[in-house]
Amino acid sequence: MNTTPVRKPDGKFVEGISGNPNGRAKNTVSKIVRTYNPQFKLEDLNFDPVDEMVKIFRSLDTDSYESTCVKVDICKHLLQYIAPKLRSVEYSGNINVSHEQALKALMVDVITDKEAAQTADIIELKSAT
Repeated sequence: MNTTPVRKPDGKFVEGISGNPNGRAKNTVSKIVRTYNPQFKLEDLNFDPVDEMVKIFRSLDTDSYESTCVKVDICKHLLQYIAPKLRSVEYSGNINVSHEQALKALMVDVITDKEAAQTADIIELKSAT
């Protein structure tokens, strides 16, 4: 049997020994995070801002201009969670591909080589006129 004291006389644990040898369970949020993180505060209050906005949206009539403006603002705000804005992507480099090569690459296994050639001929004829 182990006779090593777990705690010092002042109540602190002896170095190398913990009161919880398995540690904190996975996915457990610390008290500090739960106290100061707005997401957890809203959860504790059982308040969902998106649900509230939808309730307001549904309660407004569209007869008045002001109500319509509020509805549009709510839609704009909620839309960013459904379809976030896309960032532009810059590409630096050289692309040396002819129009016909690009068409063929796009049409792989969609149309035959003969159909791709006919399409390229039609595009050339239209661009020439």
